[in-house]
Amino acid sequence: MRELFDRLLNSGWDPNLTSPQLLRRVRTLTASCLLMMLVGIPFLLRAYEWQIAVRMVTLPVALGLVAI
Repeated sequence: MRELFDRLLNSGWDPNLTSPQLLRRVRTLTASCLLMMLVGIPFLLRAYEWQIAVRMVTLPVALGLVAI
């Protein structure tokens, strides 16, 4: 489980060849993006359920964030 979690947070960066500072930055950025997605998904689903007009903007933004 730890190996899978490390692979997810490192995003293809080799811990043996990368400096610890850069690796920490990559892990922080990846974890914060995952957290934002997990927090934002329920709000996005609720907006679609309530048929809020903001959905015209949120769908492309959400797809762009997922792609990044």
